[in-house]
Amino acid sequence: MVGTMSFLHHQDSCDPLCPSCMHEVETTEHIMLCWEEGRLKAFRQAIHELRQWGVQHFTDPQLLNGIMAYLMSQGLSTMESTFGHSSHRYNDMVRSQDIIGWRRFMEGMVSHQMRSVQRDYLWQQPTRMSVQTWMTGFIQQLL
Repeated sequence: MVGTMSFLHHQDSCDPLCPSCMHEVETTEHIMLCWEEGRLKAFRQAIHELRQWGVQHFTDPQLLNGIMAYLMSQGLSTMESTFGHSSHRYNDMVRSQDIIGWRRFMEGMVSHQMRSVQRDYLWQQPTRMSVQTWMTGFIQQLL
């Protein structure tokens, strides 16, 4: 919440409206959901950078594609729907993430089942990266 116009409004009585769209009070949630062109461009760039990070860090390709679709939906789709008819090994993960929700996902609250899915993938790859290292990096990228 620090750094939003809503927060600053309480500190020095500045206008709490989003400076990008000027339609809603700027909160952390609004920043993630704002449809103003500049905010959307920045959001898409962050997702692109997350994809690049995922490829460079041995992310399960189906997991990465599903996450990208989930992020691009900006909370309008469930993770289950963005994964479509992927392998059954993702079922528990997408259902548990849908309980947590898109906003919480964006805040770094990731399903524990994602760890298992990625761990299984890492074991098959030519890397010594641990799943803990991957999870830490992934959450940092989300934030």
